Amino acid sequence: MDTDALPLIGRERVLGESREYLLQVAEGSGNCVVVEGPAGIGKSRLLQEVVAEGHALGLGVITSQAVKLDKNTPLITLRSLFRSCHLLGPQVPAGPGLNTSTLWAVDQIGELIAQQARKQPMLIALDDAHWADEATALALRVLVPALQSDGVLWYFTRRPYPIRSCAQEALDWLIGEGAQKHQLEPLSDDAVAQLCARVLGCKPDAATLSYAARSGGNPFLLREMLRGLPGDGLPVPPATLTPTFFDAVGERMQDLPEETRRALDAMTVFGRPFGVHEVAALLGRPAVELLGTVAMLVDAEVLVEQGAKLSFRHELIRDALYYRMPEPTRATLHQEAASVLAQHGRSATEQVKHLLLSGGGWMDVATVVKRAVQEIAPAAPNTGADLILRSLPLIDEGRPIRAELAAEAVRLLVLAGRPAEAIELGQRFRGGGLSQHTEAMLLLGLTEALHTVGEHSRVLEHTVLALPRAKSDSLVRAELLAMHAHGLTSLGDLEAASAAATNAVHVANRARTHGALVCGTGARSRVSLAQGDIPTAIRYATEAVRLGDRAGDVGRTRHPRLHLAAALTAADRLAEAEEELAKDEQDVAELGTVWSQPPRYLCRAELLLAAGRLNDAAAEAEAGVLLTEQLSAEALAVPLLALRAVVSLRADVQAAWQHLNRAQEIVETGRRRLPDLLVWARLLAEEAEGNSDEVRLELVEVLDRVKRSSALLVSAPERIPALVRVALRVDAREAAAQVVASATELARRNPDVAVLLGAAEHGAGLLRRDARVLRSAVEHYRAGSRPVALAQGLEDLAAAEADLGNLEKAAELRIESDSGYVRCDAPLDAARVRGLLARTPNVRRQNTRKTGWESLTRAELRVVRLVAEGLTNREVANRLYLSPHTVDSHLRHSFAKLGITSRVELARRVMTHDKPATHANT
Repeated sequence: MDTDALPLIGRERVLGESREYLLQVAEGSGNCVVVEGPAGIGKSRLLQEVVAEGHALGLGVITSQAVKLDKNTPLITLRSLFRSCHLLGPQVPAGPGLNTSTLWAVDQIGELIAQQARKQPMLIALDDAHWADEATALALRVLVPALQSDGVLWYFTRRPYPIRSCAQEALDWLIGEGAQKHQLEPLSDDAVAQLCARVLGCKPDAATLSYAARSGGNPFLLREMLRGLPGDGLPVPPATLTPTFFDAVGERMQDLPEETRRALDAMTVFGRPFGVHEVAALLGRPAVELLGTVAMLVDAEVLVEQGAKLSFRHELIRDALYYRMPEPTRATLHQEAASVLAQHGRSATEQVKHLLLSGGGWMDVATVVKRAVQEIAPAAPNTGADLILRSLPLIDEGRPIRAELAAEAVRLLVLAGRPAEAIELGQRFRGGGLSQHTEAMLLLGLTEALHTVGEHSRVLEHTVLALPRAKSDSLVRAELLAMHAHGLTSLGDLEAASAAATNAVHVANRARTHGALVCGTGARSRVSLAQGDIPTAIRYATEAVRLGDRAGDVGRTRHPRLHLAAALTAADRLAEAEEELAKDEQDVAELGTVWSQPPRYLCRAELLLAAGRLNDAAAEAEAGVLLTEQLSAEALAVPLLALRAVVSLRADVQAAWQHLNRAQEIVETGRRRLPDLLVWARLLAEEAEGNSDEVRLELVEVLDRVKRSSALLVSAPERIPALVRVALRVDAREAAAQVVASATELARRNPDVAVLLGAAEHGAGLLRRDARVLRSAVEHYRAGSRPVALAQGLEDLAAAEADLGNLEKAAELRIESDSGYVRCDAPLDAARVRGLLARTPNVRRQNTRKTGWESLTRAELRVVRLVAEGLTNREVANRLYLSPHTVDSHLRHSFAKLGITSRVELARRVMTHDKPATHANT
């Protein structure tokens, strides 16, 4: 009897809930389900039933299974899931190109799924998702939330392994974000009795049930224990029967010929479907001689066919055979498997798993691991780092390559968002007789890790130690000098930073290292911007972009366009900055450098904030924070959370504190230095609460940073009058005068930046209570591109005009200021101005609704109306010049406000509230 074809028994509840999810997705509501349980508990059987019902409901179904070796090959699980998918057609990215364009592939597949879901609701099911590779795990973190509002049901099964992996962390993260989790428990006694009756064909007696109880309620173990028993129960007392499944499998194999048992032993070392030729090569026999053995094992239901490959009918059978072998035998077989793969020219990635399981042996583990890491690291630095960490105990401590691999692991851990581990590993390997070059490489990795966590003082400490160990014309020296410059810039030692950045460029030119040259030139741009020299910052950043484009991938991976976008934003050339960020996004898509994305989100959020698109800026920052969680790189979330708080202060002070507290917690957990943006956000939050004592303390910190670096002021000139205003409110007039003096000098050095000229005069006008100067500031603002700065200028000028008795003029200015705040979605500012206009007729009232159609912001309305027309998130993003993640953020907020869960419901709501009209850009 085919026991796998038995109906599900004892799983009625979870199957019923799964049917509800299928019905909901058929109506257009997406969801995500994670089914968890040990091997043999029935996860795969449940998935088969869900897939069958999905087909019956007319869903588009995509299904696959991950295997153990997936963990070491970037994106192989994603490829297997979509490789033969007829639903998405030939446009699905496939082949080796996926390994070098991870983010591009994920975005492309996400867009294809979204387009298909508009035509037909979909079920995407992945069995044994815990084996998924790192890049696929990242893809799931991106795709599942991004497609939440589409008609897609994601269905995953996994084992609850205690050892963590990227795939397990991704699934846990999805559950934390709202995915439905179902734990498959052992079968009840009644369910066990029912299953016994179905397998045996008769009601089981007490002896049979006692024997069956030894399965622990595991359906697969129970079926295997019952296999071969007569239909009327047990022929002998249960005490004489084998009590465990593993022993039972071993006894069954004893009846097989010796050559067949040897073949089975060889087959067990493969953690994935295998071919006859692979087994034959491992045994040193012609493949044709194994055909009879294979046929026998298929007939015995030990093996099953999977196209041209074979696999064990269940992984528990493979485990039972594998672990019954003596450990030396297993190690020898893995060593031979690695050798066979090497002889057949297979990749180092395939070889390395067997080498590590063999415990080393005669093959050069270090060399193979080094080659495997070169294959894996570009798309999966986390996996590459773990491979090195696992191999280090197998490599002789005296070999130089061991320290070189450790240095590479430090770098990969930084890229994987694991800086704490990178720092620990780097410190552990320092000293110990390393060559100067190897120690310099190790220290370079350490500086990158320390830079990531904001430990800028320690960055300088390590670069000072490393530079004497690096050759005068080496890539490592150039990189160290660039990192030294970045560290000095962060600490405000700009003169030394400038010298280090210039030196980095010179060394990179001598060494002809294009990547370091781009990095050093980018550092010069950042130093110039912090010095308040915007034209020079733009010139250096433009040169870095040119060098990067000329150098190809090695230069573009440094993302110099981010430096250029930051400098252009400071120059108030926002449209040009937007173009550079769009080009950088294309670089990311082509290069697959997803790990560089959080800084780009911050840069874009700052640009949107400058442009007065506050809700878009908040959504971009939120998307960036989400990505840092997906990358397990929380340190990169701190400035994004700070910017999110700055935006929230214009609408909801309590929400702003939530963002600030979260950022503060991350900083304190990692013992990191507070970034400038967080210090600024805390000052504004304390001022909004009216905490004068706390404001004075925060003001001292902000002024100290401004004194050392102009970065805070040039990146957002509207901070100048805000800082003056805060200082005056706490009677720190001398501090306000210092800010005005600094702003005046910045304006003198950048005479073509109208918004900076306006901000300097705005601050001076507040300090002197001079309406004439404030009028000039407003005119400069009108020539710029920053509506929030203009609205603030108008509000302060109105107050000055009122003090002069020009009440009618003051009212006009306040009405214009109110209108500006409303357009920028700054309700608290608008409410403040309206309070001053309380007696002015025909003043619009602030919308304070938090739910329902009227609670949607203008930015959200633009998105929902286009989505209701049938556009995907990417199509909406292209139409509105946003990122797809920003569109997704607006959509999720809109769904929450409207109390809906699908695009179908959204389309109905839009039809209810909108009359036929052209509204795409309203």
